[in-house]
Amino acid sequence: MYTTIESKELVQIYAKASNLTYGAKIELASEFRKRGMEPEALGMKKIIDEEDAAIKNFNYLNSLGFKVETHGANLVLSRSILAMVMDLIAILLSISCFLLGFLLGARKILAYYNGQELEIFMILLGVFLMYLGTQFFSGLRRFIDYLGFSLEISSCEVKMHKRVELKLEEFVGKVENISLVEDGEVLRLSLAGLEILDANQDNILQRRTIRALYDRIDLCCSKDFNE
Repeated sequence: MYTTIESKELVQIYAKASNLTYGAKIELASEFRKRGMEPEALGMKKIIDEEDAAIKNFNYLNSLGFKVETHGANLVLSRSILAMVMDLIAILLSISCFLLGFLLGARKILAYYNGQELEIFMILLGVFLMYLGTQFFSGLRRFIDYLGFSLEISSCEVKMHKRVELKLEEFVGKVENISLVEDGEVLRLSLAGLEILDANQDNILQRRTIRALYDRIDLCCSKDFNE
């Protein structure tokens, strides 16, 4: 990313490093090391170390729509309030767009049958709004799937509440039943094959956050917490 940029320009980018993505910060630090620009390389290392600490403290878990509480060998994962609010907004947008598009299209078609000129553009606009509305329906599916969701871990014991076909079910198991699986562009955390949450493999911040969560869950079963 930075190989063709002059060192002077890299220093200018370094001055605004806080605005860079996590992946871009890593690449910039690597480029500084390649060029022997030690002060900048050390500065970027400090910035990245601070971000790594934030990942391990789950500061970015909210971007995946979850929050976590930890205390020794105990861990509780649940859906964040902000994520639920965003899902509700998406649901309202989907219903609004779909109804608006349907009413607009139906009105123009009825007007045509009543002798008025056929307004192709307005009908297409109605169809587009209906299509746009269906794209927000994922918020409804997500809201229902995670309504009442919780993952509770105490020592090596796991208890999860999650909806399956609308019904809130309880699943129990051991920490060893929790796995982290790469599935194409998705990194999925699961309990005995049942999805807990997933992350975008291409998003380094999400990928490292879900791995940090997996490592912390595994730590709940360690001797350090259970002696």
